[in-house]
Amino acid sequence: MAKSPKWSDVKRRLKKLEPQELVELVKDLFDASPENRRLLAARFLQDDLGPELLEPFRVQIHASFFTRSGWPREPLRLTDARKAIRDYRKVTGDVQGTIDLLLSFVETGTDFTREYGGIDSRFYNSLTSALNEIDELLGGGGDPLYANFRDRLWAVADASRQIGWGYSDYVNDVVAELDDSWHASDVSD
Repeated sequence: MAKSPKWSDVKRRLKKLEPQELVELVKDLFDASPENRRLLAARFLQDDLGPELLEPFRVQIHASFFTRSGWPREPLRLTDARKAIRDYRKVTGDVQGTIDLLLSFVETGTDFTREYGGIDSRFYNSLTSALNEIDELLGGGGDPLYANFRDRLWAVADASRQIGWGYSDYVNDVVAELDDSWHASDVSD
């Protein structure tokens, strides 16, 4: 049975490469897949592309819910969407962009369930987990970044009304707590 390659073995070989060989290797990785292109662009072109950088990740999030023709995806690929967000965060360390993508995931999931009806607890757990990450990244609303997302968060809370499984109540509670914390930190400054 062949042993699995280990990062330490690859790293040892990479350290022996000349700069031009490294550039060629990265180009080969870039050409190998759309996912690699997105990740390399996110890592190296963040300052050049700005908000445009998030668009391919948003497209990937949308594609986890819908087919190219706009029909609901069967089965949903929520793990693909969450992986795209995790990969973006890991590669860039960009908190604002990560929050934006997490919120795009929650918005898309909320719109999806409004259009096609109740899904299941796993679906809503995934959305609330993303909302919890947003809450954590925003420091419970005390972070000044909250102001950038406030309107979108309230729009999701409003859109979630009439959705069951406790989802609407949860979204409204989290958004209200974020807003209360933001106002409290604004007053204390």
